[in-house]
Amino acid sequence: MKNLMDLPMWALKLSPYGWTYNVPVVSLSVVRGSWLCGLAVVLLIVGYIGFKKRDLV
Repeated sequence: MKNLMDLPMWALKLSPYGWTYNVPVVSLSVVRGSWLCGLAVVLLIVGYIGFKKRDLV
């Protein structure tokens, strides 16, 4: 989107999207993708347990 709007560089740096360049630069391997999915599941479970102890679910 940033190339379509033709904004100056200082205006692009106001948004976090202005700091990201051609993402993804490299392809995601199966091993790295499985690690990221596993980490997401673990963090989801930890967050649910913390929410359950704090509030009534």
